[in-house]
Amino acid sequence: AAPSSFGKLRLHVPADPALAASVAREMGEWAWEHRDEILPPFVGLPAAVQAILGAPAPSARGTGVGPLVVADTADNAGGGAAADSTFVLAELLKAKARGVALSPLWDPSTVGVAFGAGAGARLMVRLGGKLGPDSGDPLDVAVEVRGLRRGATQPFGPGIDAMGDAAWLRILPEGASRGAAAEAGAEEEEGLD
Repeated sequence: AAPSSFGKLRLHVPADPALAASVAREMGEWAWEHRDEILPPFVGLPAAVQAILGAPAPSARGTGVGPLVVADTADNAGGGAAADSTFVLAELLKAKARGVALSPLWDPSTVGVAFGAGAGARLMVRLGGKLGPDSGDPLDVAVEVRGLRRGATQPFGPGIDAMGDAAWLRILPEGASRGAAAEAGAEEEEGLD
């Protein structure tokens, strides 16, 4: 039997409800039989990161591709997930990815530490993965606090949703630590936002 969460279809034919029910069933069965063709392709995380890292970067001449987006569909805050998963970030760090951004990552304790340290501060933080095993392990990383915003919001449909306080953190290259000066410009080339 087809799961009820796949999709919904309703036909309204007041003159012939039996015809509407028959056509709706036929269309539903067709959609279920063709579900693999209808749904977008899903790839594993390592393959997705490698595909993005292997894509040609955008240039001033308009060549290349970008921006590229990887969606962590399992950690979608809009669907009720915690949004503190570290799986994507850990894979990006493992691949030594550059020029990428990750957003959002819900971690109010790290945001509080960033506000306490202030913009421009460099420090070690334990990032994400705090709400349970489905979130992955917290990641111990050296960061630079690039920006802070109290009462951040984001557009959602026709409205604006409150997100609370937010911190923009840049993960510094391996070896950088609290108070240590990373090689000049290294975070521009190697950091993750």
